[in-house]
Amino acid sequence: MNYTKFVLIHAPRSGSNFLMSKIQSHPNTATFSEIFNANDKSNEYQNFCHALALMDVTIERAISIRELNQSTFLNEVIFKEDYPDFIEAVGFKITYEDLFNNKDVMNYILENDSVKVIHLIRENLFDIYISFRRALLTKQWVIHRWTSPNLSDELSFHVDVKQCEIFFTNLEQMRSHVQELYKNKNTLELEYCDLVEGIWEPDLQNHLRLSKADLAANVSKNQKINHSLVIENYQEVQNYFKNSQWSTFFSTSP
Repeated sequence: MNYTKFVLIHAPRSGSNFLMSKIQSHPNTATFSEIFNANDKSNEYQNFCHALALMDVTIERAISIRELNQSTFLNEVIFKEDYPDFIEAVGFKITYEDLFNNKDVMNYILENDSVKVIHLIRENLFDIYISFRRALLTKQWVIHRWTSPNLSDELSFHVDVKQCEIFFTNLEQMRSHVQELYKNKNTLELEYCDLVEGIWEPDLQNHLRLSKADLAANVSKNQKINHSLVIENYQEVQNYFKNSQWSTFFSTSP
């Protein structure tokens, strides 16, 4: 078993689908999606499908093992020993919320030195908030290159500033917790804004000990949105946060 084990830890709406799609495009990887997502049991097939041909058990059997013991599930289903020799890296992705809701998974990553961490962050929490709200409204969480985005500037909504502040606080706390929790692990931290540039790809391939290959995502990053056009009370929101630690999120319109 010479492949690299990895986990991609991320906030919602931070480019994780784009990044994982890039990793999936490498011919020597086996990748799983959000296999510990408790909020979307209807999407289980999508979470396993990219590595389905390499699995020794059915998805139904994998799920039953996961429900009984998460460590056993990781050892015997995800990070099993008998992948084909050409597989160089195997991993899955998990949100902050799912990580902290699954203590066995959180500790498994911490205690297993062989599991490398990719921590994907998005500094502008207001962009995360807007993207999350719009995805809820449009029901479009992933934009494949062959589909049209349903994210026009005409789709607007009102922001509750108190709820938004709680959202910022919770995300910052979870991000800091992840950084502190895994500070002694072999961690690669990537920023959302750098994903399109591609300059990070050699670092990623080195981190996962992958042979060099061109990476190509089959999903698109969401287009930048003009905050003032989509938020009905943008001036109120901007004024509320102007003297806060988050004021820079509103200093320029994306």
